[in-house]
Amino acid sequence: METKTLLKKYRRYESINSHNNAAKLLVDNFGTEEEKEIMGQIIARANKQGYMTHEDIELRYSISQKYYKLIL
Repeated sequence: METKTLLKKYRRYESINSHNNAAKLLVDNFGTEEEKEIMGQIIARANKQGYMTHEDIELRYSISQKYYKLIL
């Protein structure tokens, strides 16, 4: 997917507070297999619990944000 398209999708997700989808978009396109697995686990836990722990929020951020600069 083109970076312009990724940025547009990312900003759309962020504008509707869909942070998990925004992070997953970045990791799916740039992350390692391990990071993709971790992101899937984070999202699954959030869906099951109905909320995200502070630790999962921090982990999601630390994984996804290193790829944000690649779509700017």
